[in-house]
Amino acid sequence: CTHCRATYRTLERVLHELEPTVFVESRRVYTWSGKETPLWVRACLHMRDMGRRDLELRLFEELMRAKEDTPAELFAAARRAGVPMTPLREALRVGEPTMRLIREQRLMRRARLKGLPTIDIGQRRLMGEQREVDLRRAIDAALGDARN
Repeated sequence: CTHCRATYRTLERVLHELEPTVFVESRRVYTWSGKETPLWVRACLHMRDMGRRDLELRLFEELMRAKEDTPAELFAAARRAGVPMTPLREALRVGEPTMRLIREQRLMRRARLKGLPTIDIGQRRLMGEQREVDLRRAIDAALGDARN
């Protein structure tokens, strides 16, 4: 959604500025609100299942730039990211949930997400679209907690 995309771009900018001085560990959990798993989630997890975390991250980056959540946009993003198209099309055609997808759904439920986007920074949970100043405050607080 537009709020997730905006928050993601802001967070990436803030983390990029901190990168030389701070080690940041992130874990992306794919979430969605409908009953059907969106193609973009299945595509990203397919890259992870293939052991291609690099392509997963590039695909996710390209999807964040997409204007719509459509199959055409997904495949255009995959081409830009350098994803091998034939294995991707086959994986999306099969349609059966992978073990990774089942684990991701369980993790999502355990995290008790109530809104999107949701970002946990240290002990703080931020929900909804976030301003740069709020992300910086949360990161600064987490760094302070880690030092104590």
